[in-house]
Amino acid sequence: MGAATIGSRPRPPSRSRCRRGTSAEQLLRLLDHHGVELLASNSGTDFTPIIDALAKLGDEPGFDLPRARCAWSRAENTVISLAHGHALVSHRPQAAMGHVGVGTASMGMGIINARRARVPLLVMAGHTPWYEQGRPGARSNFVQWGQDTFDQGGMFREFTKWDYELRSGHALDAWSSARSRSPSHPRPDRST
Repeated sequence: MGAATIGSRPRPPSRSRCRRGTSAEQLLRLLDHHGVELLASNSGTDFTPIIDALAKLGDEPGFDLPRARCAWSRAENTVISLAHGHALVSHRPQAAMGHVGVGTASMGMGIINARRARVPLLVMAGHTPWYEQGRPGARSNFVQWGQDTFDQGGMFREFTKWDYELRSGHALDAWSSARSRSPSHPRPDRST
């Protein structure tokens, strides 16, 4: 079965194809499946799985996200602005990813601006490791304690339509379901 086409982008034929591999690979396939053309990010210690997944999926037939656009920046306020601008031009939701709690805080004004302008974005941020020791991926650097927050999503929860903490790939269906209910293009706010 061939890939379906939306606009000029081929799209994977089914959601089941998104469920293979690591959580990061599944997330990237899901972004691609939903037509996200831009992943703008400021990578940090929490971003290694995404980088590994982009390298692994780069040559996968039908996977267009790396060839389309992955933009890296040193500052999350630039990251959120890139995704906001691309969503306005493309009329499709785009993705921005920041580095843990400090990155979430740095994206804050962009999150508020996008919500006020009704520009659909998927805003993501990594989290510091949950375990202190004894498990793969446990905290190993002093900065991982200083960057931890008790409620990272709470900083801007009132400016989002949906808030979710993804702890493993099996829960990606929750995001897919929420994405199917969100608007596919920016809408002007006529209340002012």
